[in-house]
Amino acid sequence: MAARLTPAYQTFNTANGSSPLAGGKIHFYVSGSVSTNKDTFSDDTLLTANTNPLILDSAGRVQVDVWGDGAYKMVVADSADTPISTFDPITGSFAFQSVNTIAELTALTKSSLTNGDQINVTGYYAQGDGGGGNFYWVSASTATENGGTIFEADEAGTGRWLRIISDELTYIMFGAKGDGVQDDVTFLQNAWAAGLPLTETDGTYLMSSGVTVTNDVDITTKGNPIFQATATMEAMFKITGVLTKIGNRSEYDGNVLATTGIWCPTKQPYIVNADFKDFTNTTSGSFPMGLLTGALLDLTGENGVGSCYLENVRAFNCGLGWRITGGGQGSGTA
Repeated sequence: MAARLTPAYQTFNTANGSSPLAGGKIHFYVSGSVSTNKDTFSDDTLLTANTNPLILDSAGRVQVDVWGDGAYKMVVADSADTPISTFDPITGSFAFQSVNTIAELTALTKSSLTNGDQINVTGYYAQGDGGGGNFYWVSASTATENGGTIFEADEAGTGRWLRIISDELTYIMFGAKGDGVQDDVTFLQNAWAAGLPLTETDGTYLMSSGVTVTNDVDITTKGNPIFQATATMEAMFKITGVLTKIGNRSEYDGNVLATTGIWCPTKQPYIVNADFKDFTNTTSGSFPMGLLTGALLDLTGENGVGSCYLENVRAFNCGLGWRITGGGQGSGTA
């Protein structure tokens, strides 16, 4: 009987769960065999066979529906065909078990789990709060938990739950609430440090300290999020990788407590639609400003690597709106 093994656009990650498995390969074999191929199909008629292995796209996604008949062994490999995970058997019942929270997910006993088990989580803290998603169990994984895409079972030891990233990855999926009450800085830190494309959504995200990351950060903003300092700090966000922020307008509120909104000391940021306000604190010894970068200013977006691109960036009640130490500063709108 036909059953769905995996849906189109399911995303697979690298061994440590930190990035999509671009160009990866998904092999399907007869369950229990070493390498005896077994066909999968593009729909439930089982007439059109898929390629074997399936090749993942640059975002680590399967491009077709995968249907089968009976039990399979599925081997996930990287682009060099080095195996990462093996799931045997999978029977093709793409009916997720379901739990309501991340806490319920990590509380599942490892003895009750089989490598490759998939679970739908309906919320992070509570059902329907937007932080849930689909996860699969990798029994041999020792990847570092990051509170968003990788979770360790409460029992500790080997085995991790990895998030199936099929659409947007938000701060809410890392445990932030954006409710103007919870201190969200740890969850923002984890999200930026994951090194995966992020989608910012509506909310007021309180920050009692700054976020510092060394990896590149790629952000698309939907809605109009507000990031508000609640304690004295030098920079709300300091990034030594490349920051790209596009989409709707986001607001960085220094609240007369933070000295700088975004600090990019070594690499060029590309920022579209951002407001910086109330950066007037001078206790850190630095001149207060919304944006500080060591790159060259490029208001056309044509100069490429090595330049800073700002579009529709506004500053209100700041000692200085922005300072580009490679050549330029301003106090109004860029």
